[in-house]
Amino acid sequence: PKTSLEPKDLDQLRVLLAEDNALVAQVTSKQLGRIFGEIELAENGRVALEKILKNPPDVLITDLFMPEMPGDELIEALRAEGIDIPMIGLTAAVVGDDIHRFEDAGATAVLPKPLDVARLCVLLEEKVEG
Repeated sequence: PKTSLEPKDLDQLRVLLAEDNALVAQVTSKQLGRIFGEIELAENGRVALEKILKNPPDVLITDLFMPEMPGDELIEALRAEGIDIPMIGLTAAVVGDDIHRFEDAGATAVLPKPLDVARLCVLLEEKVEG
């Protein structure tokens, strides 16, 4: 699996967004769609896991609290499978346990909700170049 992205290629990247709130998923995927090439939605962690194992995207963006499999377990499961892509956790809580759960699971970064797409781009470019 490829681990390095070329910063100029954001518009060619496939992003998988795992988010159980349909409205949030819709709004967020619209925002992401302006920057990234292809946005795929998964309504919970289990669905996301199945999709990613079949066809890994370039970037995963996942909510923490989802039915069937929370975001931190999703990231842990993917890391255990050797999937080495940027995995961004989203959380409404800016402090505390949520962030630690993502970090412990192996998230590349944790961003607050609602997603700040500009910040995401900067972050991916930093991770990519660094």
